Amino acid sequence: MRIKLAVAALAASILALGGVTLASANSSGSSGDNGAREIKLFALTVQIDFPDLGANGFSLGDEQVFSDDLYDKSGGTKLGFDGGVCTIVRVADVKRASGSAQCVVTLSLAEGQITVQGLVTFVGNETPPPFDLAITGGTGAFKNARGSVTVEETSDTEANLTVDVLTGHSD
Repeated sequence: MRIKLAVAALAASILALGGVTLASANSSGSSGDNGAREIKLFALTVQIDFPDLGANGFSLGDEQVFSDDLYDKSGGTKLGFDGGVCTIVRVADVKRASGSAQCVVTLSLAEGQITVQGLVTFVGNETPPPFDLAITGGTGAFKNARGSVTVEETSDTEANLTVDVLTGHSD
């Protein structure tokens, strides 16, 4: 799930932040006895908006609201979709539209849903290096899910994801 965090910036320019749009599950992902599973994903952004909710221009409270289609690979089989919101929670440099955003994303797959959240730090329009977000829960086959998602943005609308999910009990 890749979340391109783009937020309205000063002078009506748009900040493109590597975000968290989480993508689709590869059903051939590995699984262990403890419920450990690696799912390789590809996300393609299909809807996005950038409400300017704080002060005019790039500021605290600005958001990116998005939805991605999720595939097993680029050009592959569609496995689901995601939806998320990233909110600017720290402004490092107003002129460069740089800072950090709190992102909350839900991946919806045939087997259930996976919820993810975390902070993403960005510098203006630069593509961020790969980053990790925490899996905070899930439904269906992902009940009691925990783990992490590594997001690697490859363009403004595409990302590769590696979902390392544990669904066993955390005794």
